[in-house]
Amino acid sequence: MNDEEILKSEMSNKEKADCLIELHKGQLEHYKDTRAIEFKINLTFWSFIILGGYYIKKEIEFNPWTNSSHLCWYIIISIIVTTTHLFLCMKPIQRSEDKDDYFINQYRSEVERLAQIKIKPFNKHKKYKQHWVFFVTGITAFLLIVVGIYLSL
Repeated sequence: MNDEEILKSEMSNKEKADCLIELHKGQLEHYKDTRAIEFKINLTFWSFIILGGYYIKKEIEFNPWTNSSHLCWYIIISIIVTTTHLFLCMKPIQRSEDKDDYFINQYRSEVERLAQIKIKPFNKHKKYKQHWVFFVTGITAFLLIVVGIYLSL
């Protein structure tokens, strides 16, 4: 077959569905990889916060109650770390997961149409995704507060 014959040939519904299923598998794999990266980033961020607090307590005399500049600097750094975690880590990961979710559901709906079957939706908890981003960022803020309390002792 030459290129023109390939372009003119029609794919059967089964062939289209098989192609869409392969695309679906690839997108689902990307989604799972993104979730794994999210877990590793969060674990790394939180470990650095805890280890950084331990290092500061061990190496520097940090007393926010007698030296207000320590408290101001700690609050500023905490805000920067939390904001960085939210906008440079969690938001891009969430956008990637949303894109994967969109394509996964598009592929599934097209396979449903071609095969005339009903497939369970991929992600029923989509409305809670934004809450998850703020929950994880809240954990970062909470750890920074705990480390701040630890440093003040």
